[in-house]
Amino acid sequence: MPNPVDYIITYTDDSASLTGTLQLGAGEQTEIRAGYGEPVFNAGDYQVPLGESCPAPGQLDGIVWNDVNGDGRYIEDDLGVPEVVVVLMDVDGEVVEAITSKTGRYHFPLLKPGQYTVQVKLETLPRGMLATYDVDGESDSLAAVTVIGAETAVADFGYKPTGAIAGRVWNDADGDGLYGEAETGI
Repeated sequence: MPNPVDYIITYTDDSASLTGTLQLGAGEQTEIRAGYGEPVFNAGDYQVPLGESCPAPGQLDGIVWNDVNGDGRYIEDDLGVPEVVVVLMDVDGEVVEAITSKTGRYHFPLLKPGQYTVQVKLETLPRGMLATYDVDGESDSLAAVTVIGAETAVADFGYKPTGAIAGRVWNDADGDGLYGEAETGI
């Protein structure tokens, strides 16, 4: 029987799945997380093949951008919105968060293939921003996405500033174009 220090794990990456071999002592058992599958190995011999390969992980990228003209289309001149929290939730309810970079981009690496929900935390946007675009067309800051192994899913979100105009209207009694204390509002 091999010494416990003689365990050997080898993997090859064919860009679609991970496969390999685990060497164990007779009757030993272990659990290994290879990729995102969780095969359990029961060793009757000293070498145990991995069996089914695990799917390669995918990833999700996106941008939260300032859609100044409100057309819902991202162009290179549109600026990203930094420091916005983007939430990713899988079908089991597990949640992870990312914060947009100074260019408005975010990234979720090493995702198990499957369905996810992506949501922008509205309270982290600058005040007065209204949604103009998200990947499912609802413009509700929430999108369903499918992540496929070894691929990059994309979920972008556009927001336009609503802005405000403020000022003073007054009777410019002396005609100098400057508001004076003695001049009254209209």
